[in-house]
Amino acid sequence: MDWPKMFLLFVTLLIVNQAQAESGSEEWYTIEGKITPPEKRPSNEFFTSTQILVNGGEQIGSLRDDGSFYITGVPAGSHIVEVVHPNFNYESARVDITSKGKIRARRVNHIQPSQVTHVPYPLRLAALAPYRYFQVY
Repeated sequence: MDWPKMFLLFVTLLIVNQAQAESGSEEWYTIEGKITPPEKRPSNEFFTSTQILVNGGEQIGSLRDDGSFYITGVPAGSHIVEVVHPNFNYESARVDITSKGKIRARRVNHIQPSQVTHVPYPLRLAALAPYRYFQVY
């Protein structure tokens, strides 16, 4: 395929995608929850260095001062929500959003994916343990 045809195809796809987004053919939802800091009085640096990832970074959110988060623009489907912090390991959750907007959450189980353990929604995610980057001898 030569350059002008590729450019024309790209522009056409761009226009079609924009028209679909503007037509409202797909509903967008919000995933919300709260993070429990591992310390009783977390520093401001804790909130700025913590990110909330949906599906490995398709959507990225940050924490508010009270530990809550809202991630908007999420389509219906099944999504993995992860908390990323350089010093603490957090539990992950799978959030299922139906096409009618019903939201349910469950624990992520990589060993037994068919095992379903529901968790309350809005999400409440707690630190599991601090990361151990080095072995102690």
